[in-house]
Amino acid sequence: MALFCLRIPTACTSETLEPVFGELERRKTVVYVHPNPSPDAVAHSLGLPDNLLDFPTDTNRAVAQMHYTNRFARTPNVKYIFSHAGGSIPYLAARFAIIDEMGFITGREQPGLIFFHRLRCGLLEGPETSTKY
Repeated sequence: MALFCLRIPTACTSETLEPVFGELERRKTVVYVHPNPSPDAVAHSLGLPDNLLDFPTDTNRAVAQMHYTNRFARTPNVKYIFSHAGGSIPYLAARFAIIDEMGFITGREQPGLIFFHRLRCGLLEGPETSTKY
């Protein structure tokens, strides 16, 4: 299953997609998550390629959205693979844990560092080249 990052805020919060994520959980599916170029013209104003800033930022936003809406906690049997080494997430994992410990975001079902050990961040193009964090 492939999931594109720009759709994640809708996918994480939409009750209509709960049956889809429930089925992914039941089947213990591998979900490959890939970023999209930003549709915002301002994001392209510097003339830089999408994979320099937009892709890592889109991936970071997707992981944060999935973590703080408890999507990862509610789908413990789904394996998520994030392209491009997971954006900056490997470097931000400790910050997620700090925010979780401080309790800034309520309703968390799973602390940051516990869920980060489940993430796979693809360094090249597929799961066979992924690094587990």
